[in-house]
Amino acid sequence: FLTWLGFGNLMAAVIVLLFIFSLFFSAVIINVRGETYTCALEAGDQSILEVVELDSFYGSQYGANLGDKFKVLVTSVTEGVDSFSIGIDYWGIISISETFETTPDSQSTVVLPKDPTTLAPGLGYVVLSPVSSYLTEHALVYPDATVNGNTLQIYDLSDDTTEQKYTSNGIISELKQYNSTTTWYLMRRQGSANISGPDLPILIGITTMTVLSLVYIRRKRKQV
Repeated sequence: FLTWLGFGNLMAAVIVLLFIFSLFFSAVIINVRGETYTCALEAGDQSILEVVELDSFYGSQYGANLGDKFKVLVTSVTEGVDSFSIGIDYWGIISISETFETTPDSQSTVVLPKDPTTLAPGLGYVVLSPVSSYLTEHALVYPDATVNGNTLQIYDLSDDTTEQKYTSNGIISELKQYNSTTTWYLMRRQGSANISGPDLPILIGITTMTVLSLVYIRRKRKQV
């Protein structure tokens, strides 16, 4: 092939090979980076997940109880060329009557690539945004996984399904494991059952506008 192209020296061959590889990697980058991912999380964002539903057999086997909870706190966000490094403080599971200590049980730095297909199967407590698109691309590395909105659903060999749900800014908001007959456990974010952090100000704004509209209507009626 190279002889047919008339490459009599190594330099010419290397240049052509580099050009071919550049075309290949350009095609890959265009395909993978169809979506631009960023980190919508900020230092101080946190999630406390509480057990709100629990199968009695599962609870007895693993020593779990209703009201058990754990806490995740974002401590830092640093952007790199191809990834974001997110500092995480973690407090392990405690009972409903206990309070979290000031000092976390563990600290770590999570590195999330801007290309979610390069992640090994499995996601932790935080993801990049847009969340739904990030989950969808990451699900490509699973043999049995689907995405529904901001929820990653993973199916295992025991016919159980594990769901990991995230807020619109990318922090864990729900964990659930179940099969066709039983919900083994459901852990949900405290204080915002289905309302993510960034959506709360929107809800408050809508409520305020509704109240002001009602006040205006009542005043108009009194004037009439």
